[in-house]
Formats: sequence, C-alpha cells, structure tokens
Amino acid sequence: MTTRMRACKRTLWLLFALIAAVLALLIYSITSARIERTESGVHRRLLLPLAGGREVAFPIYSGTADRVLAPGYLEGPVVRMSTDGAWKAKWFCEDDVGTASGRSTTFVVDCAGRQQHFSVASAPVPASNGPMPAAVTVLSDLEGNLEFLTAALPSLKVTDQAGNWSYGKGHLVILGDSVDRGRDVSAVLWRLHALAIEAHRAGGAVHFVLGNHEQYLLRGNNSRANPETIYALNQLGGYTKAFANDTVLGRWLRAQPVM
Repeated sequence: MTTRMRACKRTLWLLFALIAAVLALLIYSITSARIERTESGVHRRLLLPLAGGREVAFPIYSGTADRVLAPGYLEGPVVRMSTDGAWKAKWFCEDDVGTASGRSTTFVVDCAGRQQHFSVASAPVPASNGPMPAAVTVLSDLEGNLEFLTAALPSLKVTDQAGNWSYGKGHLVILGDSVDRGRDVSAVLWRLHALAIEAHRAGGAVHFVLGNHEQYLLRGNNSRANPETIYALNQLGGYTKAFANDTVLGRWLRAQPVM
C-alpha cells in the first residue's frame, strides 16, 4: 500500500469518526431536548443541550402548547362582517373561546369578570394632506404594549382618565409598528380604532400609519409575534385569518397609509 493510499485511508477514518461524533451529539441533543414555555403554558423555544452545560435555543412560531391558562388575557375579538351588515365575533379569554353575532354597531365581551365594549362601525381615515392642526401628538413603536398606551394617552391629555377622547380638534399620529412582540396587539388596535371614531366626532383625528410590522401582520409573517398571541389567534381560526379583509380590524388596517 502506498503512502498516499494510507493517508487517504486515515483521512476517511477520521471523517467517519467526525460524522459519527456529530450524529451522536445530535441524537443526544434531540433526545435530551426540552421545551421552554411562557407563564401561561405556550411553547416559546426549543432548547437543545450542548457540551459544557450550554444550550442552543430555537424560537417556536407554531403557537402550540400542552395546556394554557392565561389569567385575565383577552385576545380579539376577531369580528367578521358580511355584506348584509351582520357580524360574527370570536375571542379567546384565558383558556376558552367565546362567540357572538348580531347586527348592532357595538357589543360587549365579558372576560375574567371584566366587560369590554367594542364598536364594529367603520373608523374614519383622515385625509393624508391637510392644514396643520393646533395640537398634534405623535406616538410610535407601541409593539402591543397596551399598558404603556393606556398610561401615555391621559398623560399626554389625549384622553381623560377614563380613556375617552379629550383632545378636541387635535390630531393623534401613530407612526407605525403598533403590533408584534407584545401580547396585547389586538387590544392596542381596538383601542386606536375606537379612538379614531371618537376623535372624528369631536372634530379631531387619529392618523394610523402602517410600519413594517403591520405589513408583516397582514402578510401572515408571525416571526416577531408573541407566542401567546399566536396561540390565541390559532384558536380563533389562524393568525392570518384574524386580520383578513373581511374583519373589522383587517379592513381598517388596509385603509391606512404606509410608512
């Protein structure tokens, strides 16, 4: 056997040994893998163990779970409108799905002992160009953070402490990226939708500009969405369908200008 042949043989054995070691490590990682869950029980990340007690994490975007209980959490409602003016609503409350239907312009959702009112009326979209109002407030990158929005609006005198529009003929500008990351995406959108109606009645306006994250949402790209939001919307028919063009929020979003 020539020296070159012996070298090739050693190289092949080393290659086989390396492949076997990688496969053994992969099998160990898969069989020892664990799921990281949110506090409510939704699958957040797949954790694969490595040597030295370390782990590599892979985000889970499927919205799967073993058992979920999210105290006080309301996702939705997803309200679908028919051509004759009737609507059907579904929402996720803590660990269950609720439904309602009707023809009225408002309805009430009772979740975790708290009643919330929703308007299915079309929210007006202000003109893209116009005279500068006397008062303008701009907010950006809310990212599903309802707690911040609820605190910011009365602090900025846009609403009163009860959440009602108190800005008169002033204009509120929401400069993109109100969705993704935070869990309360639908709640933020419904809040701004209601304010758009109230502002119009008072002679003011809410300008809602679509950023890249709103475009992700409308295209069904949930790679930046909160795992619990994905799970809850899956219970309501799917992430993409929740904001389809036949829904109140989906139709409203598609009427807004793009940033």
